[in-house]
Amino acid sequence: LCLGVVIDQSGSMHGREQHAAAVSALAMAEAFDSLNAPVMVCGPRNGGRGARGGRNGYMTDYYHEDSHTGQEGYSVGNGSLQYHRHERIVLDVFKDWDESFKQVKHRFSSVQATGSTPLSDGIQFAMQELNTRPERHRIIVVLTDGCPDNSAVVTRQIRLAREAGITVIGVGISGAEYAVPALFVDHHIVVDDLRELPKRMIEVVGAIVFPRTAKRAALDGRVGSKRARRRA
Repeated sequence: LCLGVVIDQSGSMHGREQHAAAVSALAMAEAFDSLNAPVMVCGPRNGGRGARGGRNGYMTDYYHEDSHTGQEGYSVGNGSLQYHRHERIVLDVFKDWDESFKQVKHRFSSVQATGSTPLSDGIQFAMQELNTRPERHRIIVVLTDGCPDNSAVVTRQIRLAREAGITVIGVGISGAEYAVPALFVDHHIVVDDLRELPKRMIEVVGAIVFPRTAKRAALDGRVGSKRARRRA
C-alpha cells in the first residue's frame, strides 16, 4: 500500500479548516510511515502573477462556457483561449516518498490558506507520482472544504485514476457535506469533528484493501459437498 495526500490550501481553508487539514495529513503521514508504507504529502496553491490578456491587458470573462462545445474553463480576451488555471501554481511537498516522518514533521506547520482552489494540479502531481510506484494498492486522499477551481478536470482525473487502478478518496472537512460526495462519488468521507477522521479513514481504506464481499464466478452445475457424498 502507498498513499498520496493532497491538501487544499485555498483561502477558504483559513482557520479551523486549515488546522484540521494539516493535523489530518500529519496524522496519516505518521501512521503510514510507521507501517513502512510509502507516503507523499503535497499541497497546491496559487503563487505569483495571474494571467493577462484582452485589449486592456487584463483578464476578461474570468469564467467562460464555450457556446460551441459546452465545456467550461477560463478565457482571456475574446474567449479564444481557454484553460482551467489562471495563476501560477506552487506545489508544496510536505513529505516525499523517501523521507522519514521525523525528518519532515515540522513542515506541516507551514500549511497555508490562500487564493483559489487549484486541486487538480495537486491531484495531477499525485497521480504522476503514483504511476511510478510498484505497490498493489495506490491511494490518493484529497483533504478539502469544497469545490476545486474546475470540477470537470477533477472528475476526469478521478476517472483516469480509476482506470489505472488508483483509488481517489475525497475527505470533506467542515461544510463540505454536499460538494465532496458529489465530486468524489466512489469514495468520500465528510467529517465535522476531526476526532472522527482516523476511524473513518480506517473504514474506507480497509474496505478497499480488504473488501467484505468477493465477486462470485458463474458456475455450470455444482459439485456435491463431502457430506452429500458420504450420505450417498
